[in-house]
Parts: sequence; C-alpha cells; structure tokens
Amino acid sequence: MLGETEEGAYLLMEWIEPGNGDQRELGTALAKLHQVTAPQFGFRKDNYLGILPQINTYEENWWTFFFKNRLESQITLAEKSNRWGGRRQEKYLLFKKHVLQITDQQKNVPSLLHGDLWSGNVFFDQQGRPVFIDPAVSYGNREQDIAMSQLFGGFRPEFLTAYQDSFPLEDGWSERLPVYQLYYLLAHLNMFGESYGSQVDQLLEKN
Repeated sequence: MLGETEEGAYLLMEWIEPGNGDQRELGTALAKLHQVTAPQFGFRKDNYLGILPQINTYEENWWTFFFKNRLESQITLAEKSNRWGGRRQEKYLLFKKHVLQITDQQKNVPSLLHGDLWSGNVFFDQQGRPVFIDPAVSYGNREQDIAMSQLFGGFRPEFLTAYQDSFPLEDGWSERLPVYQLYYLLAHLNMFGESYGSQVDQLLEKN
C-alpha cells in the first residue's frame, strides 16, 4: 500500500514468512494465473523489468507487441549504450523474419503473465503455498513465462509437469522458448553489460 504523511511518502507491504513447498503446487498456481485473459496484449500502464522500463502499449497482434514493445525496446537501449551494432542488427533482422515464418499459424491468447519468472521471484509461505513476487506484469503469450523459468534454472521438472497437467502448452512450445529468452538476455545485456553479449549472439544465430 502506498501512502503519504507529513514526513513523506511510504510503501507498506505484507511480510510473508518463507517456508517449504512442492514445486508441483507452483506449476499449478502459474497455470491458474495464465488462465486469466484479456482482449489485447499489453497492460494498462508501462512498468519495469528489473530497473529497465517495460513498454506495455496495447496491441491486438501478439508478435507486433512482442517485437516492438519487448525486443526492439531493449535493442534501442542497447544502441544507446553502444552494445548493439550493425552485425547484431543484421542477425536480428534474420531472426525476426525466421520467427514470423515459423509462428504464422500459432494461436496466441493474451494471458496474465508474471513477466520475470526466475527462481528468485518465487517462494513458499509457512503453509506451503506458492508466492510470486517482483512481477513485470502484462498480458502476453504464456510461453514467455515458461521461457524465463527455464533460462537460468531453479525450477525442478515436476514444476513443468504439473503446469502441463493443468494447462497444456501448444505443440512446438519448447522450440519457441529461445525466442522469448532473447528478451531476458537483452535485458541482462542492458543491465549488466557485454558479459551477456555472447549468449545474445548465440541465440540470434541459433534461429
């Protein structure tokens, strides 16, 4: 809760005592979150992915939204810090063309996303219930959350099994994960520097 007194503004948050839980419950909870949908992709306001601005301007087409508001907004930031040159741009344009070809027939539904689903942003309370924290929320393709969960580890196989049991992903989802992982690697490039550049390059070349 945000508030303000004569001494200044304050942020009041609930304290949740960490406990232990079952990652199957986590997978089921994420599936329930993703079943909340909206008419368009985006969100009612822009927000943040970590310290970086995240653009959420509504779009009816998922890939228009994803390339413009996710990948290309990060590329613009990388250009400003001299971390994006002509060679990477050439690779990116080929990457984009390939992705649009292989995803042309995919059905995309605007699902409520956590948006920054790495293992440090989830835990369990004392009753074993999953708790999601520090979201970069928007309505998008749910494969984006799955992609982030698989990028840096920390989620056991039963997490994904339980998710699939509750809300099965579309055929070919595993082949599309690198597309979404590029967003997070670009963000890490912008936040932490060229140490993530080789991963960005490898992913661009892979597709």
